[in-house]
Amino acid sequence: MEFRIEELRSSGEYHIWSFDFAFSSSLEISTQQIKSVLPPNIHPMEIRPGVSLLNISVFDFTGESHTLTQSCVEIIVGIHILPHLGLAKELPKMSLFLLQMGATTTEFLNSPDAVDVQPFIKKPLQVEIDRENISVECCDHKGEKIFLMQKQNNSPVYSPDLFYIQTFCNQGDSLYSGGVFLESNKFEHQKKSHPIGKFHNHSFFQGIDVENLDTSDCYIQTWSKPGSQGTEFYTPFKQY
Repeated sequence: MEFRIEELRSSGEYHIWSFDFAFSSSLEISTQQIKSVLPPNIHPMEIRPGVSLLNISVFDFTGESHTLTQSCVEIIVGIHILPHLGLAKELPKMSLFLLQMGATTTEFLNSPDAVDVQPFIKKPLQVEIDRENISVECCDHKGEKIFLMQKQNNSPVYSPDLFYIQTFCNQGDSLYSGGVFLESNKFEHQKKSHPIGKFHNHSFFQGIDVENLDTSDCYIQTWSKPGSQGTEFYTPFKQY
């Protein structure tokens, strides 16, 4: 893995972003609920007939990241979709359609390299991270609540990992593909227990009814060891 990481660093092909905490949850949701927000030729990945996955991801980037001088939290809402292997760098661990994104600093939101063609809202978000209890609360710039997301497993065992995520987004009728390699010391589980938090029907979710989701139906959840160094190798988006 170390050789592969060094290969990614030295290739000159990627924007390199450093983070010291990341947290991701994929919630079960009716395919019918999310079909209307996907472009016609993007297809949800169903874990069983009629059930897809809504992903919420959090990255706490450090001030040493590409183009940044101060730390910034990025929030992503995405939908798991079928991969396009002809566009992938390698077999992806997952493929996501990026539905909505946000960040906590104007520096990030004003950086063309950070925003690229991705669907960022223009106003900074307010985000509180509790690293000890693995919990993230997100509000918009007015303080209106968007979500509270918490861990669903109290026995994390961390291990180093490097994996590839294929990403897609759109601007009008134009579709774009990209991807990231993520390297971190992380924990991943599929142990369902208590609800993972509260999600509000905010415009950030693009009209998807998230308030009525059973948040104990968390299909998979991942977080990096708080305070440990992680790296995102980001490929700029290309129209296809």
